[in-house]
Amino acid sequence: MLRRSLHHTKQFGRIMNNVCRQKKMYEELSNKLAGAEIEVEKAAMMTAPLGGDSVEGLKETENALAAAQSALSQTTRLIETKLGSAEKNPGPLRDELKALQERGSQAQEKLNEVRTTVKDTQVRGAADRLLRDVSEKVSMAEDELQRMSEVELPFLRGDVMDDVDSAIAEADKVTVKVHAALADGQAFVAKKLIEVSRFTEGPARSAKEEIDMLQKRLEEGRARLQQFKAATADRKRVRLLEEVEGKVAAAEAEVQQLRQGTEALQSIGPAGQALEEGVAEMVEQANLAERAAEGATVVARKCLLQKTADLKRLAISGSGAGSDLGKLQTRLNNMLQEMTKLRSLTKEAEERIRVKQLLSEVSIRLDSTEKEVDKVVASALPGAEFQLSSEAVEQVERATSSAQTKLSTTAKLLDVKLKNAQGFMKDELAGMRQRISQAETKLGEAINSASEQKERLQASLLVTQAQEKVQKAEAEVQRTSESELPFLKGIEVLAAAEAAKAINACEATASSAQKAITEARTFIIQKLTDAKNFSDVVCDTCTKDLLSYQKNLDVGASKLTELKKDTMERKRKIQIEASGEKISEVESAIEKFKSAVAKFTEESLAEASADDARSVCDDIGQTEQEAQARVAAARKFLAQRVQEAKNFPEAVRVSASAELMALNGRLTQCQAELAKVSKQCTQQEQRFVAQKLVADAASSLEKLQADVEQASKMAAPIFAEDRSELLSKPAEGIEKIDSYVQEVHAKCQEAADAMDRKAVEVAAVKQGPLEQVKGTLMQQRTKFSAELAKIGALRKRVSMTKAAVLQLKKEELQRVEEEKCKALAAESVAKGTAAIDAAEAKASKVADSAKLVLPEQQSLKELTSINNATDEALESLAQAQSVVAQALGQHEAYKGAARSMLLEARVELKKLAVRASIAERKLRTATEAVRSAHAQILKALTKKARDTLRTAARKLNKTIDELFDQVASGKDQITEPIFLKFVRSLKGHGLKDEEVSLVYKQFGRYGLRKIGFVKALQEFARCEKAVAITSGADASSKDVVRQLEQGELFEISEGPVTDAATQVMRVRGRALRDSAAGWVTFQDGQGGPCMKPREKPFLCVSRPVSMHERFDDASPAVRSLQVDEVLELLEGPREETTTPEIHLRIQLCKDPMEGWITLQDGEGKKIAAQSEGIYVCKATIAMTDVLDLKRCKVVHKVEIGEPLLVINAQEQKDSAAIKRLKFKGLRHDKEGWVTLKGNQGTTYMEASKSHYKLTKATQLRQEMAQDSPILRTLEAGVVMEGLDSPKEVHPDPKMGIRMRSLEDGKLGWVSFVAGPEAPIRPWAPRYTCKAPVALTKALAAQGVAAIRLTEVGEKFEAVEGPTRDKATGLQRVRCATMEGVVLGWATLRGTEGEIFLEVS
Repeated sequence: MLRRSLHHTKQFGRIMNNVCRQKKMYEELSNKLAGAEIEVEKAAMMTAPLGGDSVEGLKETENALAAAQSALSQTTRLIETKLGSAEKNPGPLRDELKALQERGSQAQEKLNEVRTTVKDTQVRGAADRLLRDVSEKVSMAEDELQRMSEVELPFLRGDVMDDVDSAIAEADKVTVKVHAALADGQAFVAKKLIEVSRFTEGPARSAKEEIDMLQKRLEEGRARLQQFKAATADRKRVRLLEEVEGKVAAAEAEVQQLRQGTEALQSIGPAGQALEEGVAEMVEQANLAERAAEGATVVARKCLLQKTADLKRLAISGSGAGSDLGKLQTRLNNMLQEMTKLRSLTKEAEERIRVKQLLSEVSIRLDSTEKEVDKVVASALPGAEFQLSSEAVEQVERATSSAQTKLSTTAKLLDVKLKNAQGFMKDELAGMRQRISQAETKLGEAINSASEQKERLQASLLVTQAQEKVQKAEAEVQRTSESELPFLKGIEVLAAAEAAKAINACEATASSAQKAITEARTFIIQKLTDAKNFSDVVCDTCTKDLLSYQKNLDVGASKLTELKKDTMERKRKIQIEASGEKISEVESAIEKFKSAVAKFTEESLAEASADDARSVCDDIGQTEQEAQARVAAARKFLAQRVQEAKNFPEAVRVSASAELMALNGRLTQCQAELAKVSKQCTQQEQRFVAQKLVADAASSLEKLQADVEQASKMAAPIFAEDRSELLSKPAEGIEKIDSYVQEVHAKCQEAADAMDRKAVEVAAVKQGPLEQVKGTLMQQRTKFSAELAKIGALRKRVSMTKAAVLQLKKEELQRVEEEKCKALAAESVAKGTAAIDAAEAKASKVADSAKLVLPEQQSLKELTSINNATDEALESLAQAQSVVAQALGQHEAYKGAARSMLLEARVELKKLAVRASIAERKLRTATEAVRSAHAQILKALTKKARDTLRTAARKLNKTIDELFDQVASGKDQITEPIFLKFVRSLKGHGLKDEEVSLVYKQFGRYGLRKIGFVKALQEFARCEKAVAITSGADASSKDVVRQLEQGELFEISEGPVTDAATQVMRVRGRALRDSAAGWVTFQDGQGGPCMKPREKPFLCVSRPVSMHERFDDASPAVRSLQVDEVLELLEGPREETTTPEIHLRIQLCKDPMEGWITLQDGEGKKIAAQSEGIYVCKATIAMTDVLDLKRCKVVHKVEIGEPLLVINAQEQKDSAAIKRLKFKGLRHDKEGWVTLKGNQGTTYMEASKSHYKLTKATQLRQEMAQDSPILRTLEAGVVMEGLDSPKEVHPDPKMGIRMRSLEDGKLGWVSFVAGPEAPIRPWAPRYTCKAPVALTKALAAQGVAAIRLTEVGEKFEAVEGPTRDKATGLQRVRCATMEGVVLGWATLRGTEGEIFLEVS
């Protein structure tokens, strides 16, 4: 019982525990479901006010729905899981779980309803936004339509009559805008209709209906646009037709004027009558009317064509436009036909006037020709007894030719005119033709007479020339006789030199005489032929004289022949004597050679030294050469004489050849004797050489044997078995031994080679003393070979020993090198690891502390502390990376044989570098927020402190230069304590020392120099939009100084001050361009900036330029600026107004050269001006010597276009009352009188408006450009004609900047032309490396060790400078990295101009 009781008790306990677990599970599931139901209810509650919710509200609702769905889904899945387990054990839990499942389903349905409601709300919102966008687009298009209606309103009221074209143009612009707006609107509506189709049915239907209504409004607007276009087109058509109508009417008026002028020309009388006065003016007026009518019709036709094209282009040339234009075209065609008829009438009248004028001109020409013919006849017929001179004959010929040309020209002119002439004109022309025939007859007689006179002169000239030629030949023959005198003095035999000289003189004079006779004979024969062309009388006289001169030449030729024969005989005798003397010289030289050889005996050579023997041999060789030379010279001389003897006459040639053969025999005997003595000398010389060879070989062998023995002794120590001593000693000892052995071996080889060469030389000798010593020399050669083999073996042994010792030394060195390499690898890895570990630890500590900080909750001090710690950690990482990089550089620079052992160390160092980079990146990421917050707070505080400090400093009323000098006390920089002291002395600023330090650190991180001080206290702004500079502080001030243009710089000296009425922010200062001072608007009432702050502008010099006292290059120069020098901008850039240059293409009046000159230079100075008193010929006219036409003579024929200069400016009239002026030709300097206008109205001369005269010298250029090639320099007073209108050239405007040098403080102006070649450019204290340059610790570039070289592309910040190094004259700058690490001084530019650092 007890057991059953216990069993039941345990079973009950298990049941109760199970029930408790189920109940607990149910409660948990019920609580979770309740939570999910709450989330669903929350989402439903948020959905209630959705009708007016914003996009943000919809997003919150969607988030709530998502949260509710997530909670409900999780709970439902859990219930379903538990229910699946409870299905196996039916009971109350299953029913409860099903109840919970039902509650979950209800909640899900409610959630789905809420989601549907939200979706509908989103669709309605999107539809509303879409309708709003479409409505805005349609409203914009309707606004443009309203603008179109406003533009059309003046046309409807009729208020645009004064400016129809502008109104039509405005209508066209509005039409384009309306069309674009409508097209944009319709495209937008079509796009939105596609979007509407994606909505649900309800919102889509209502939205589509609204959009359809808006689309209809756009279509109505397009219809209105088409109506407006049609109306505008009609207005254009009317306007175009009005313009054409006006042009056609004006042309008709001009044609009417032409018709009246042409009718007046009908008053000209018939042919033969004199012209009435004023006819020329009537013709001129008709021509003017014709040109005016032609111009008006051209304008009307052009306008008609243009407007027709415009109408066609606009596609509106239908209905009325076509008929109206056709009528206008018909009127214009009628006018053109009438003008053609009137032009024909005018041409006929002009032709009749021209014919009448032609008769008077031909008559004047004929009178002048007859006078010239009479003059020629008088000069050509002087009388039968009188003979004209050659000049007179030539003058008569020229006059005859001129008169004949004029007669021929006048006759041809009259013949042409007679063909069509009628009436009295024909009679007049026939009489003139008869007068010309009479003049031609007279001129023919004169021509015949002149021809005869000319033949006589020519014959006389021929005889005179022949006489001169014969006299010259006779004189040469006489000279030949005189040259024979030395042989005719009675001396039988002359000295050789004197005889040769006399023979040469005879031959030379004979040649000259023969040449003169030949020339004279040829000349006479030729002139005898020419004389046959003369008339009979002249020919007989001339031929008789020439034949007499020819006889004289024959006499001289016979004398010359006799003289040549005598000279030939004398020459033969002299040559035989000279040949004998040559043979005697040879015999003497051979005797001298014999004497020298006699001294060359065995006894004398045995006792003589080598030098004495060599001297004797030299003497013998010299005498032998001299004898050989004498023989050769004699042989050559005899050969020449034999050759010359062949040209002698037969009688002379036989005796001369015999004598020369005898002399040749003597020379052959001498040559044989010379060969015999030479052979004896050779044998004696061989004997001496043989003795010398044997002695020299023995001596050389003894020396070599001694050297080989010495080498063996020196090499003995290195052949020992123990080589430890050799390894401990330097390699120089064994090298010395090896060198000595090599030297001895070379000597042995050289001696053996010498013996071989001597043996080869002796081997060719077959007999004599040298042949006898061959055996002795071969024995000596064997000994030399033995010594050479001995020293060769020694050299080989020494070389092997040396190689073994050096190999041992090399192995020892390699072992030491490997140990060093291992030590270097271990040391570099250890140093790098230690540095990286320390830097990583510091960076990790800073990063961990930064992660726990909320920047917005920290003070500036705490942020500064973290920022400084970050900077220190970054600096530690940079130093660690530098240690690793330096170690890698050492490994890279290592070139030893054990370099491969550094590979593992290099890999470890690379890993360390990667670790440093990762640590740096993590540190920057972790501290980015803190550093950003610190920088923002620091920037705001610094700006506030800087503005406050500026305001306080301005109250001192001192310039910035005075303030810096006061604070710096004459030094070039200000320390932070001194700056704090200065700020404390300022009143009313309320700044703390910490805030002042912020300003100091921003502008004087490396010491506050003048550049930083100026930047800190001066305030500048750049004009963003044009504002007025006024004298008053109020924005409404009307006292405007000038307009401040966009982009100008403005220095602020007071403000900003807010205008209470307009809320406009105003500042006072000056414009840098021209120092205009006043108040300007800094910020408008809506907060829009008119000015933007910018830093103080500085400049640098990019190429050498001079600084002047004023904005004028002619002002005194202050000094020359050096390239890369930094300057402070004080005023400018100011633009200088320039005067345009005026150039003209001209042609000189003196010659036809063309080119360009400058009429006015850039300073406004005139170089040439229009010349007064110059006339240009309009019709060909004659220049006469006197005023009266009846008594004048023609000086010059003035061609059309020829310029003339007036000498007498007062017009005068001749007896016929014709106006004339006295002129001087500009091309030929002839002076005379010229008619201005003929008695029939023809204008011959007209004042010129295109000629210029130089007021000062200038240059004529090939092109208009000033640097084009120069053709000529023109002096003042030169007159020229302008070929084109003058051309203006505006030079590039000059810019001027007033600046101060930061190097010495000097002020001045620099002027230049803006552009890429400007010598001044902006400067900023940032530089980029363009070429490697050394960084040094001191300013001096020489004598200072370099820290390192910069790398190309590396960027630097300028800490100090640029400053000029006085020793080298180079500009140098103190550089720091962009992270703030000061490095050292670097040169900006080399002495050759190479750029090292360039402004970024």
